[in-house]
Amino acid sequence: MTPNELYVISMCAAGQLIVYHGQDMSSLKVTTRLPFGKNLQEAASMSVLNDKSIILACGGYDSAVHIYSLERGKADYLTYMFSLGGHLDSIRDFCFRNEGESLLLASCSQDSYIRLWKIAPLEVDYKSSEEYLKRYESKTSFVLKDVYKEAVYTITLDSVLINHSKAVSSIVWMGNKLLSSSFDFTVAVWDID
Repeated sequence: MTPNELYVISMCAAGQLIVYHGQDMSSLKVTTRLPFGKNLQEAASMSVLNDKSIILACGGYDSAVHIYSLERGKADYLTYMFSLGGHLDSIRDFCFRNEGESLLLASCSQDSYIRLWKIAPLEVDYKSSEEYLKRYESKTSFVLKDVYKEAVYTITLDSVLINHSKAVSSIVWMGNKLLSSSFDFTVAVWDID
């Protein structure tokens, strides 16, 4: 986000994700609501994707990582992109790390695993056919067409981190290290290079 641009997201028990946008804390206003109904989502995180777009990940009881994008400066409409599978139980937390032109998204779950998803620009023409872009997709790699920037990205499963014996409750990036806490009463420090 820019110094004069602030976004806040919240998940509420009523089954909604709410996006607030403003120039500072005193000017925050609700710009969009995304209802999930009975498909309760309980974790969300967002990051700048490029100069025109923000990427948002949310997840919950359906154990999928749902990817949305929104236009910077407006934030009045969330565009659903796709859902990433792989976790075997409820999603508990997300955390993005900026890696220059790429992002690394960490997701953790009650299945005791942490998944790292690499989001990187794909050097192809935005107007490439859907059929052409499918060659970059697999069970662990997806193509994201950014409608606001007219750019193409891949989201690829980079790693699955296994250490905890019970649900992973939270994760946070500290530089190149990822810290995770679990219901097994441990904290793990992962050195991600």
